[in-house]
Amino acid sequence: MSVWTKLNTLFRARIHESAEGVVNQQSLRIFEQEIRDAEQSVHIAKRQLATVMSEKKQLERSQETLTTNNQKHCDEAKAALRQGETTLAESLANTIADDENLMQEQAQHIERLGRQEVQLKQQLRDAIHSIQKYRRELNLAKANDCAQSTLQHLRGRTRHLGHSLGELDQTLSDIKARQSRQDDYHEAFNDIENTLSDKPLHDALVSKGIRQQHDAQVVLKRLKGDEA
Repeated sequence: MSVWTKLNTLFRARIHESAEGVVNQQSLRIFEQEIRDAEQSVHIAKRQLATVMSEKKQLERSQETLTTNNQKHCDEAKAALRQGETTLAESLANTIADDENLMQEQAQHIERLGRQEVQLKQQLRDAIHSIQKYRRELNLAKANDCAQSTLQHLRGRTRHLGHSLGELDQTLSDIKARQSRQDDYHEAFNDIENTLSDKPLHDALVSKGIRQQHDAQVVLKRLKGDEA
C-alpha cells in the first residue's frame, strides 16, 4: 500500500470520528498509534516530494544548458551555411535536432513533475492539517479520560466516606446507648439503696414537720438558749 493510500485510508476512517468516540484506554492507544503512523507517512511523503522537486530542478538546469547550446549550434550552422560548409552545417543540424527532441521530452517531463509537485504539496497540507486536528482530539480525549477516572475515583472515595460516616453514627449511637444503660443502672442502684435504708422514712417525717432536721446552726441556736 502506498504512502498516500495509507493516509487517505486513515482520514476516511476517521473523518466522522470525534474525541467523544474514543472512550477507553485501549482506543486511546490505538488512536495515538494511528496518528504516529500517519505522521511517519507524512515524513516519508515529504522525502518523496523533495525527490520530485530535486529531479525537476535538475531537468530545468539541463534544459537551460541545452537551450544555450542549441542557440550556439544554430549560430554555428548558419555561419557554416554562409561559408558553403554544407557537410558541417548538416552535422550541426543533426546535433540541433537531437537537442531539440531532448528539450521537448524534458519539457514534457518537467511539466508532469510540476503537476505532481503541486498535487503532492496540496495532499501534504491536507494531511498535516488533518493530523493536527486528530492530535488535538486525542489530547481532548486524554483529558476527558483523565477527568472520568478522577471522577470515578472521587465517587469511590465518597462512597467510602459515606460508609465511614455511617460507622461513626453507629459507634456514637452505641456509646449513647451504653451511657444510658449505665445511668439507668446507677439510678436503679440508688433506688435500691434508698429503699433498704430508713432515709425515705426520715425524709417523710422531716417534710411533714414531725421530725426536725438538725444542722449546726440549729444546734448552736439551741445551746445559746440553754445558756440564757
